Amino acid sequence: GENLVWLIDGNTLVISGTGDMIDCTDGAPWIYYKEEIEAVQLKGGVTSVGANAFENYDKLTEVDFGDALTQIGAKAFLSCDGLTKLQLPRSFKIFGEECLRDCTNLTEIHCEGGFPSFKLNCLWNSYLQIIYPAERPWPVSLVEELEGAFQGRIEFLASDGTDPYTPTEPEETTTEPEEELPEPINISVSSADGNVKPQSYYTWEGDAYDAKVGAANMLFN
Repeated sequence: GENLVWLIDGNTLVISGTGDMIDCTDGAPWIYYKEEIEAVQLKGGVTSVGANAFENYDKLTEVDFGDALTQIGAKAFLSCDGLTKLQLPRSFKIFGEECLRDCTNLTEIHCEGGFPSFKLNCLWNSYLQIIYPAERPWPVSLVEELEGAFQGRIEFLASDGTDPYTPTEPEETTTEPEEELPEPINISVSSADGNVKPQSYYTWEGDAYDAKVGAANMLFN
Protein backbone atom coordinates (compact mmCIF):
# COMPACT_ATOMS: atom_id res chain seq x y z
CA GLY A 1 0.00 0.00 0.00
CA GLU A 2 0.90 3.65 -0.21
CA ASN A 3 1.81 3.77 3.47
CA LEU A 4 4.21 0.83 3.33
CA VAL A 5 7.90 0.80 2.48
CA TRP A 6 10.30 -2.10 2.03
CA LEU A 7 14.02 -2.75 2.06
CA ILE A 8 16.40 -5.67 1.81
CA ASP A 9 18.60 -6.21 4.86
CA GLY A 10 20.97 -9.06 4.00
CA ASN A 11 18.65 -11.97 3.24
CA THR A 12 15.68 -10.40 5.06
CA LEU A 13 12.89 -8.42 3.44
CA VAL A 14 11.64 -5.78 5.89
CA ILE A 15 8.24 -4.21 5.23
CA SER A 16 7.13 -1.39 7.50
CA GLY A 17 4.42 1.25 7.79
CA THR A 18 0.68 1.04 8.35
CA GLY A 19 -2.21 -0.51 6.44
CA ASP A 20 -2.69 -3.27 3.88
CA MET A 21 -0.10 -4.58 1.46
CA ILE A 22 -1.09 -4.38 -2.20
CA ASP A 23 -1.95 -7.57 -4.10
CA CYS A 24 0.94 -8.79 -6.21
CA THR A 25 -0.76 -10.81 -8.94
CA ASP A 26 1.54 -9.27 -11.54
CA GLY A 27 4.66 -9.70 -9.40
CA ALA A 28 5.79 -8.13 -6.14
CA PRO A 29 8.08 -5.07 -6.07
CA TRP A 30 10.82 -7.25 -4.52
CA ILE A 31 10.57 -10.05 -7.08
CA TYR A 32 14.13 -9.46 -8.29
CA TYR A 33 15.36 -10.54 -4.85
CA LYS A 34 13.29 -13.72 -4.87
CA GLU A 35 16.27 -16.07 -4.82
CA GLU A 36 17.90 -14.17 -1.96
CA ILE A 37 15.01 -13.65 0.45
CA GLU A 38 15.14 -16.13 3.35
CA ALA A 39 13.13 -14.16 5.89
CA VAL A 40 10.31 -11.60 5.89
CA GLN A 41 9.66 -9.15 8.70
CA LEU A 42 6.53 -7.00 9.00
CA LYS A 43 7.02 -3.97 11.25
CA GLY A 44 4.77 -1.24 12.53
CA GLY A 45 1.11 -1.57 11.57
CA VAL A 46 1.19 -3.81 8.48
CA THR A 47 -2.28 -5.38 8.45
CA SER A 48 -2.15 -7.81 5.52
CA VAL A 49 0.03 -9.81 3.17
CA GLY A 50 -1.03 -9.20 -0.41
CA ALA A 51 -2.17 -11.90 -2.80
CA ASN A 52 0.70 -13.80 -4.48
CA ALA A 53 3.23 -11.69 -2.56
CA PHE A 54 5.60 -14.64 -1.90
CA GLU A 55 4.32 -17.33 -4.22
CA ASN A 56 6.97 -19.98 -4.89
CA TYR A 57 9.64 -18.32 -2.74
CA ASP A 58 11.63 -21.50 -2.20
CA LYS A 59 14.34 -19.92 -0.05
CA LEU A 60 11.89 -18.38 2.41
CA THR A 61 12.10 -20.12 5.80
CA GLU A 62 10.92 -17.52 8.35
CA VAL A 63 8.15 -14.92 8.55
CA ASP A 64 7.64 -12.42 11.38
CA PHE A 65 4.08 -11.13 10.97
CA GLY A 66 4.36 -8.41 13.62
CA ASP A 67 1.41 -7.65 15.88
CA ALA A 68 -1.11 -5.98 13.54
CA LEU A 69 -1.75 -8.57 10.83
CA THR A 70 -5.41 -9.35 10.12
CA GLN A 71 -5.24 -11.44 6.96
CA ILE A 72 -3.05 -13.37 4.54
CA GLY A 73 -4.09 -12.85 0.92
CA ALA A 74 -4.86 -15.48 -1.70
CA LYS A 75 -1.84 -17.58 -2.72
CA ALA A 76 0.42 -15.28 -0.67
CA PHE A 77 2.73 -18.14 0.35
CA LEU A 78 1.71 -20.75 -2.21
CA SER A 79 4.34 -23.51 -2.52
CA CYS A 80 6.78 -22.04 -0.01
CA ASP A 81 8.42 -25.35 0.89
CA GLY A 82 10.95 -23.77 3.25
CA LEU A 83 8.31 -22.72 5.81
CA THR A 84 8.04 -25.03 8.82
CA LYS A 85 6.38 -22.94 11.59
CA LEU A 86 4.35 -19.73 11.66
CA GLN A 87 3.22 -17.48 14.52
CA LEU A 88 0.11 -15.37 13.91
CA PRO A 89 -0.73 -12.41 16.17
CA ARG A 90 -3.88 -11.94 18.21
CA SER A 91 -5.25 -9.55 15.56
CA PHE A 92 -5.28 -12.22 12.83
CA LYS A 93 -8.67 -13.06 11.28
CA ILE A 94 -8.48 -14.52 7.75
CA PHE A 95 -6.58 -17.26 5.90
CA GLY A 96 -7.09 -16.30 2.24
CA GLU A 97 -7.79 -18.79 -0.53
CA GLU A 98 -4.81 -21.09 -1.13
CA CYS A 99 -2.65 -18.75 0.95
CA LEU A 100 -0.54 -21.61 2.37
CA ARG A 101 -1.35 -24.27 -0.17
CA ASP A 102 1.40 -26.80 -0.96
CA CYS A 103 3.61 -25.65 1.89
CA THR A 104 4.53 -29.28 2.33
CA ASN A 105 7.02 -28.81 5.18
CA LEU A 106 4.80 -26.58 7.29
CA THR A 107 4.05 -28.47 10.52
CA GLU A 108 2.79 -25.85 13.00
CA ILE A 109 0.76 -22.66 12.97
CA HIS A 110 0.46 -20.85 16.30
CA CYS A 111 -2.58 -18.57 16.52
CA GLU A 112 -2.66 -16.12 19.42
CA GLY A 113 -6.17 -14.83 18.74
CA GLY A 114 -9.71 -16.03 18.22
CA PHE A 115 -11.09 -18.44 15.67
CA PRO A 116 -10.17 -17.13 12.17
CA SER A 117 -11.84 -17.61 8.82
CA PHE A 118 -10.40 -20.41 6.65
CA LYS A 119 -10.99 -19.67 2.97
CA LEU A 120 -11.10 -22.27 0.20
CA ASN A 121 -8.04 -24.56 0.03
CA CYS A 122 -6.05 -22.25 2.29
CA LEU A 123 -4.12 -25.20 3.74
CA TRP A 124 -4.47 -27.68 0.91
CA ASN A 125 -1.87 -30.46 0.85
CA SER A 126 -0.71 -29.60 4.35
CA TYR A 127 -0.43 -31.94 7.33
CA LEU A 128 0.03 -29.80 10.40
CA GLN A 129 -1.03 -28.73 13.87
CA ILE A 130 -2.83 -25.48 14.60
CA ILE A 131 -2.12 -24.27 18.13
CA TYR A 132 -4.62 -21.88 19.71
CA PRO A 133 -4.44 -20.14 23.12
CA ALA A 134 -5.57 -22.42 25.94
CA GLU A 135 -6.98 -19.46 27.86
CA ARG A 136 -9.22 -18.58 24.89
CA PRO A 137 -10.42 -21.92 23.48
CA TRP A 138 -12.04 -21.99 20.08
CA PRO A 139 -15.67 -23.17 19.66
CA VAL A 140 -15.80 -26.96 19.62
CA SER A 141 -18.49 -27.11 16.93
CA LEU A 142 -16.46 -25.00 14.50
CA VAL A 143 -13.27 -26.95 15.10
CA GLU A 144 -15.04 -30.28 14.61
CA GLU A 145 -16.48 -28.99 11.35
CA LEU A 146 -13.01 -27.96 10.18
CA GLU A 147 -11.44 -31.26 11.17
CA GLY A 148 -14.02 -32.99 9.02
CA ALA A 149 -13.42 -30.64 6.10
CA PHE A 150 -9.65 -31.17 6.33
CA GLN A 151 -10.19 -34.95 6.48
CA GLY A 152 -7.82 -35.42 9.40
CA ARG A 153 -4.90 -33.54 7.87
CA ILE A 154 -5.11 -30.74 10.43
CA GLU A 155 -4.94 -31.27 14.19
CA PHE A 156 -6.07 -28.58 16.62
CA LEU A 157 -4.31 -28.33 19.98
CA ALA A 158 -4.39 -25.92 22.90
CA SER A 159 -1.19 -24.09 23.74
CA ASP A 160 -0.93 -26.11 26.97
CA GLY A 161 -0.65 -29.30 24.93
CA THR A 162 -4.17 -30.60 25.50
CA ASP A 163 -6.52 -31.71 22.77
CA PRO A 164 -10.12 -31.08 23.88
CA TYR A 165 -11.43 -31.92 20.43
CA THR A 166 -10.44 -35.58 20.56
CA PRO A 167 -13.45 -37.68 21.59
CA THR A 168 -12.80 -39.60 24.78
CA GLU A 169 -13.04 -43.35 24.63
CA PRO A 170 -16.16 -44.67 26.36
CA GLU A 171 -15.51 -46.43 29.64
CA GLU A 172 -15.64 -50.17 29.46
CA THR A 173 -18.54 -51.67 31.35
CA THR A 174 -18.66 -55.21 32.60
CA THR A 175 -21.90 -57.16 32.60
CA GLU A 176 -22.67 -60.51 34.03
CA PRO A 177 -22.94 -63.15 31.31
CA GLU A 178 -26.47 -64.18 30.57
CA GLU A 179 -27.40 -67.54 32.03
CA GLU A 180 -27.55 -70.09 29.27
CA LEU A 181 -30.70 -72.08 28.97
CA PRO A 182 -30.23 -75.82 29.45
CA GLU A 183 -30.78 -78.27 26.68
CA PRO A 184 -34.47 -79.27 26.53
CA ILE A 185 -35.49 -82.78 27.50
CA ASN A 186 -38.22 -84.67 25.71
CA ILE A 187 -40.89 -86.47 27.72
CA SER A 188 -44.19 -88.05 26.83
CA VAL A 189 -47.18 -87.33 29.01
CA SER A 190 -50.50 -89.17 28.87
CA SER A 191 -53.60 -87.05 29.19
CA ALA A 192 -56.82 -88.12 30.86
CA ASP A 193 -58.25 -89.42 27.54
CA GLY A 194 -55.26 -91.75 27.09
CA ASN A 195 -53.59 -89.78 24.32
CA VAL A 196 -49.83 -89.54 24.50
CA LYS A 197 -48.51 -86.07 23.84
CA PRO A 198 -44.73 -85.64 23.49
CA GLN A 199 -43.53 -82.32 24.90
CA SER A 200 -40.16 -80.59 25.35
CA TYR A 201 -39.35 -78.90 28.64
CA TYR A 202 -36.31 -77.16 30.03
CA THR A 203 -34.86 -78.72 33.14
CA TRP A 204 -31.69 -78.57 35.20
CA GLU A 205 -29.45 -81.38 36.34
CA GLY A 206 -30.53 -82.60 39.74
CA ASP A 207 -34.07 -81.31 39.36
CA ALA A 208 -35.09 -83.20 36.23
CA TYR A 209 -37.71 -85.38 37.87
CA ASP A 210 -39.47 -82.52 39.66
CA ALA A 211 -39.48 -80.42 36.51
CA LYS A 212 -41.08 -83.18 34.47
CA VAL A 213 -43.80 -83.87 37.02
CA GLY A 214 -44.50 -80.19 37.54
CA ALA A 215 -44.86 -79.59 33.82
CA ALA A 216 -47.21 -82.52 33.40
CA ASN A 217 -49.43 -81.40 36.24
CA MET A 218 -49.57 -77.86 34.81
CA LEU A 219 -50.67 -79.05 31.37
CA PHE A 220 -53.21 -81.65 32.20
CA ASN A 221 -54.70 -80.83 35.61
